Amino acid sequence: MAAVDGKVVRGSRTGTAAVIQLLAAMEHHGVVLAQQQIASKSNEIPSFQPLLDTLELIGTLLITDAVHTQHDHGTY
Repeated sequence: MAAVDGKVVRGSRTGTAAVIQLLAAMEHHGVVLAQQQIASKSNEIPSFQPLLDTLELIGTLLITDAVHTQHDHGTY
């Protein structure tokens, strides 16, 4: 079982830099399997499949939040 979720890095916004967002896949016990930075002025939807492409997911139950209720994500 693995969970995918995006988070904003607290305190990462400065006067000259946008906030840093990360998308991560984690095991149930809290082990991070993969993580990548989301492009500025974007969201986690376009980063979903590239993140999962780095993992071996055969036989894995994948848990996501509602933002990933996209047809392409469900068929991935």
